Amino acid sequence: MIAQIKQALHIQTGEGHMVLLFVAHSFFNGITIGFMGAAVSALFLTRYTASDLPLVYIVATVITFITGLVYHPLSHRLPLRRLLVVNRTYTFVLLLLFTIAFLAINAPFPALMLAAIFDLIWVMNSLGFWGLAGKILDVRQAKRLYGLLGAGEVLAIILSGFVIPFIVPIIRTEGLLFIAMAGVALSFAMMWYITHRYAVFLIQPDVVLVADKPDVEMPITQGRYIFLIFVLVSLAVSTLYVVDTAFYQQVEVLYPDENELASFLGIFFSVAGILQLASRMVITGRLLSRYGVMMGLIVFPALLILFGVAVLIGVGIGEALIVAWAVILMKWVDRGLRYTLNQSTILVLYQPLPTHQRVPVQTRVESNVEAVAGFAIGTLLLILTSQFNFGTLELVILTLVICVLWIGIVLLIRKPYVMTLVQTLTFERINNPVHPTTSTETMPVIDDILTAQDVDVEQVQQTIITHAQTALAQLEKGAISDLHITKTRILRLVALLVHPSELVYE
Repeated sequence: MIAQIKQALHIQTGEGHMVLLFVAHSFFNGITIGFMGAAVSALFLTRYTASDLPLVYIVATVITFITGLVYHPLSHRLPLRRLLVVNRTYTFVLLLLFTIAFLAINAPFPALMLAAIFDLIWVMNSLGFWGLAGKILDVRQAKRLYGLLGAGEVLAIILSGFVIPFIVPIIRTEGLLFIAMAGVALSFAMMWYITHRYAVFLIQPDVVLVADKPDVEMPITQGRYIFLIFVLVSLAVSTLYVVDTAFYQQVEVLYPDENELASFLGIFFSVAGILQLASRMVITGRLLSRYGVMMGLIVFPALLILFGVAVLIGVGIGEALIVAWAVILMKWVDRGLRYTLNQSTILVLYQPLPTHQRVPVQTRVESNVEAVAGFAIGTLLLILTSQFNFGTLELVILTLVICVLWIGIVLLIRKPYVMTLVQTLTFERINNPVHPTTSTETMPVIDDILTAQDVDVEQVQQTIITHAQTALAQLEKGAISDLHITKTRILRLVALLVHPSELVYE
């Protein structure tokens, strides 16, 4: 029975205990998100209105950006375990201080700040959890397991939605914040255990590219690849806020009564949580394993476009109910897939980077890039809704434009993704005096190939892609001798495309 469950979830031999630990870690993060999310939403909406949401977006992104200015340098300087301790401690103290401020100050401002730091705490949870997972899992494991590892968070959010109505009359809404703090503390404990249990993965030698040398520039492919990740994430963040605003515009019309609105949102987010759980447990891993990262990146914006077109059809035929439910379904897909399929796929994009660059790049993306994008789109929404009276139709059209650009970036990122992976596989050096793939034994062959004329660049690139995929499979199986042969072939092919002086020789 257990073997069948592992097979269904794509868990291979020796991975069961690791998966269980990460799911538990994710579950405790979900306790924080589930209870805090319900609390801050209720506290905010009883003191402000949905039209004030852009203010939350702007304040949240400013706080996140400032945090990123400090956290990003720390991700370079501190060992991962110490960085994670800083992450969990900062999250706990931040939540504690603003909870005390809310209880002590009789003003609406602390409620706004609690709503704003909710996004930051979600980011800090993501940085800590996925940064640790990215260090321990390889590319193949990431494709298979990232969706499953985050399932604990979704399960906790679903369960919290059912529990909250029963405990709020007893502990009041602000009491939920203390349960959220307990989730942070348990997450801290689980992180501590995982980093000690798998300490060997935290101290393994980093992959070193030529760009890591101070006197050599970063390879063009790698720099372009990171830039495209920044653009991709910025577009994804933009759709979050635009769809969110359109959604709340519709539900305010459908449910003008505050209690009815709260009941609807509770049911809605529970159903969205079920979609999230299904995506993490079944959809994400299977889709990425079978169809690859690029398809995983396209599915989410494509579905947003589908429901956006449904909104346009509803407007065209004059059916307000179709418009409303198309927007609700758009938000349902957004809530269900953004933090599962889309997040897992974007996390896989960090894997081709050298191991010592993954956490810093992810930190820059989730703190600085997302913050700048959120501030920009929040400011734009504030102007569009207050000065130009943008309604649901205009916001949906804006979403469609962003999604088209999003898919365009996905098509552009495929080749840099593969080439960055090839560079990491090829230009690495381990602690051995002479690394097999860069030994002098291969140099005569490389020199011979460099003299070849009329090289078909497209054919060479396609062959490199094929060999890179083979190398990943061999790495997964532990076939070191076969991996050496494949990497040598990759090196010879890359020598046709780059100057040999760009290689690192010991």
